[in-house]
Amino acid sequence: MGRLLAACAFVWVLSGCNGTSGANGDDPFGSSDSDDSTTSPVVALSLEIGDANCNTVNQASFDIGDTACITATITEDGAALAGEIVSFTSGIGTLSVSDKLTDSNGEAIVYLDSDSAIAGASTITATYDSTSSEANIEFLIADTDTVFLPTLLLTLSDSAGNQVSRITADETGTLSASLVNIDDTPITDAIVSFQVSRGSVSIDDALTTSDGLANSQLLPTDDDLGAGTATVSYVYNEQTLTATLNYEIQSSAVTDEVIQIGTFDNGEFVAGLLGVDGYTTDEDVVIAAGATLGVNVALVNSEGETYATSIPVTFSSVCVANDSADIDETVFTASGQARSTFQDNSCAGNTGFDDEISATVTINSSTLSVSRSIEILPETAGSIAFIDASPSSIVISGTGGQDASSVSRVTFQVNSALGNPLAQQEVAFSLNSNIGGLALSPDTALTNSEGQVSTFVTAGSVPTAVRVTAVTEIDDTSIQSQSDLLSVNTGLPDQNSISLSPSSLNPEAHTINGNELTITASAADAFNNPVPDGTTLNFTTEGGLIEPSCTTQSGSCSVTWTSAEPRVADHRITVMVTAVGHETLIDANGNNLYDDADGGAITGSTGNGLSILLPDTTGFIDYPEAWRDDNENGSYDATEPFFDYDSSGDFTLANGLFDGPQCDATSCGNSALHVRRAMVIIMSSSSALLTFNSSTDALANNTNPPGLTPVLSIPRGSNALLSLAYSDTANQPLAEDTEISITSSEGGISGSLEATVPSSNAAGNRQLSFVLTNLLDESEASTSAIVSALVTSPSGVTTSLDMVVTLE
Repeated sequence: MGRLLAACAFVWVLSGCNGTSGANGDDPFGSSDSDDSTTSPVVALSLEIGDANCNTVNQASFDIGDTACITATITEDGAALAGEIVSFTSGIGTLSVSDKLTDSNGEAIVYLDSDSAIAGASTITATYDSTSSEANIEFLIADTDTVFLPTLLLTLSDSAGNQVSRITADETGTLSASLVNIDDTPITDAIVSFQVSRGSVSIDDALTTSDGLANSQLLPTDDDLGAGTATVSYVYNEQTLTATLNYEIQSSAVTDEVIQIGTFDNGEFVAGLLGVDGYTTDEDVVIAAGATLGVNVALVNSEGETYATSIPVTFSSVCVANDSADIDETVFTASGQARSTFQDNSCAGNTGFDDEISATVTINSSTLSVSRSIEILPETAGSIAFIDASPSSIVISGTGGQDASSVSRVTFQVNSALGNPLAQQEVAFSLNSNIGGLALSPDTALTNSEGQVSTFVTAGSVPTAVRVTAVTEIDDTSIQSQSDLLSVNTGLPDQNSISLSPSSLNPEAHTINGNELTITASAADAFNNPVPDGTTLNFTTEGGLIEPSCTTQSGSCSVTWTSAEPRVADHRITVMVTAVGHETLIDANGNNLYDDADGGAITGSTGNGLSILLPDTTGFIDYPEAWRDDNENGSYDATEPFFDYDSSGDFTLANGLFDGPQCDATSCGNSALHVRRAMVIIMSSSSALLTFNSSTDALANNTNPPGLTPVLSIPRGSNALLSLAYSDTANQPLAEDTEISITSSEGGISGSLEATVPSSNAAGNRQLSFVLTNLLDESEASTSAIVSALVTSPSGVTTSLDMVVTLE
C-alpha cells in the first residue's frame, strides 16, 4: 500500500435559517431535536505519489530523469466525488498539467517529469476549493558508471599574495593547491604532493585544510633562473589527479631592466629587426621555392649585454599560418639568442609569394617582436598527369540508357618540381581524332588551387576510341600527358552481344507452383563494352510468369521467373529477352561505321535468338523482327508472338538493310531494332518415366510394370549388361538435383548405380549402364534377383521400378 502522505477533512456546521448565535447553546456539538439546524457533509482530500505507472512506492524518492505519478483523491462522506477541479503545484520538476478534473473514482492524476530538475527535495501541493493537501518528494542523482572526480587546482602567489607566473630569485613564492568535490565542497585532510622542476619546495606533502587548501613554499636561488613547471598531485580511488602551472624564476638584479630585441650583424646589435642567416640587415631576402632559411633573434639589455635568462621565443609567418610552410615555432634562448629554421613547402605557387616572418617574446610582462619580409620565387611546373575521365564511356547523342551521357569530363593534374599542386598554370588540350565530329571544349584552361584542370569531350556521330593530350609550357619547354582511352559508342546493345542465363534450365515446375528461377541477361555494345547503366531489358515467356523488365548495372540485370500456368504439353517453354539495339556489323575498314565498303547483308540467321550466327565475312547480319520461337522450328509461325518494331502490323522479314545508328551507306535501314536472345527452360515433372533395358530389348517400364514375372535369365558365372533410361513424363530432363539409384537384392551389381540430374534442357531421356552378375556356385540353387530403381525429386516425390531377374 502506498504511504498516505497527507489528508485533511473539514466539517462545516451551519445554523438553521431562523437561529441566532445562541442557537448553539451551551452544548454546540450536542444532539438537538430541532429541525432548524443541518450538518454539512464531510469532504476529504488525499494526495499519493507513485511511480510512472502509478504503482505505489515505499518512499517518494526518485532518480533524476524518472517520472512520478501524482494522485489526488476527493471523497464526500466517504464516497468518490467526480468532476471536481484539483489544482497542483510543485517546487521541483515539471507537471504534465496544473489543473485536472476528478474521474468517477474521485481521482485526479497528473505526472511530474524530472528531466529538467536538479537534485533535491520539494513539496507538491494539491488544492480543491479551500482544501489543500501536501506531500514531499525528492529527486537524486542516479547511480551510474560515471565517476565524478574532484577538482584539483594550483596557483602561484608572490609575497604580497598576488597570483603571478614569475618570481625573482631572492623572493619566496607560495604554491597553493585547492581540492573540491563535484559540488564544490572542500575536501579536508587529503594528502597532496608538490613537485617543481626549478628551485625547491618547502613541503613535499601537505594536508588540505577545512577549506580544501594546502600550501608549499617555492624556494628559488640564483642557480635556478629560467622557466619551470610546478605540479601538485592527489590520489583519489586509485586514480592520480594532477594540476600544473608554468612559472619563471628571474634574476633579482634585472627585474627592472629594459630589454631590446633584434639581431647581431657582424657583431653589432641591430634593434627591431629579425636576423636571417647569410643576409646582412640591409639585404633583401630572396629564396627559391621549397628552400629553407635560418632566422635568429637576440635579446640585450640597456648595456648591450645579452639577456642571460632562458625564455621562449615564438616564430611565425603567413605561409606557416596557411599550412604551406614549416618553422620551429617555439625556441628557448641560449646566451640571449634563439634560432629557428623556415621551410617553404607550397607557399610560392607559380606566381611567387612575399612572406613575413615574425619573432615574439614576453619579458617582464612586456611583449617584444621583430619581423622580416622574404620573397619566395615561383615554383616551376614539373609534371602533368591524367587523373580520370568521367564517365570513361560516352554514347552517340540521342542513344543509350538511363543517365547515359554524350559528354565526358577529362581531368589532369599539374604539379611543380617540388611535387606541389601548381595553381594558375595554363594547359592546352587536343584530341588524337575528330572522326564523326568529336569535339572538346575548352582547348585551353588554367589549373585550380589544387593544380587540377579539365576539358570536356563531346561524342560525334561515330563509335570510336579517343585520347586527350594535355600540354603545358615550362621555361619554353613543353611537358605533356595523354588520357586513357575514352570510349565513344552507340550506347545500344549489339545483336551478337546479348545473352541470357537462368539459374536452372530444368526446375521442378510442371506440377508445382511458386518455384522461382533467377534469369540474368547481359548486354554489350559493338565494342563489347557493357551497355550504359539504366538500359532497359524486356522479358517474355511461353510458360510460367516472369517479371517484365529490368535495368542494367555494369551491363547486366536479373528478373525472377516463377512456375505457374500456362504450362505446355512437352514441358519445353521459351523465354526471351529483348532490347532496343542494332544489327551486328563486321567492319571491313575499321571506321566503326557501316558503309558500302563493308559488304552487304549476311543472311542465314533464323532471328529467333536461340542461336548466334558467327559469320566469316564482312558486312552486317540481317535480322527480321524479333519473335518468340515457341515450337523451336526456326521459322516464324502465325501463332507465335512477335515484336512489331516498325509498327506495320505485320511480321517484317529481314530487309537487306543495316538497322543501326552508325550507317553511311546506300543500304541504311532503321536506326535501331529489337535485339533478342532466347532460351528453352524445361518445366520438369516431379514423377519420372523409367525403363530397364538390355543390350537388345526393353525389359520393364513403370507405365506397364512386369510385377513378379522374370524378365531375364542369367546363367551361373555369367553377367548381363543392362541400363536404366529415365526422363520426366514428357521425355524431357528430370528436374535439376533429382537423385537416381539402382540396387539388386541378389547377385553382383556394378557400374553407374547413382546419379544426380544436372542443369540441362537437352530433349530426351538419360541412361545409367550397369552390369548384373550371377555369383551362384554349383552347389547353390537357382534364385531370383529383384533389381530396383528409385528416383527422388527435389521436392521429395519418388518414382520406382522393380524387375525380377532369374539367376540360374
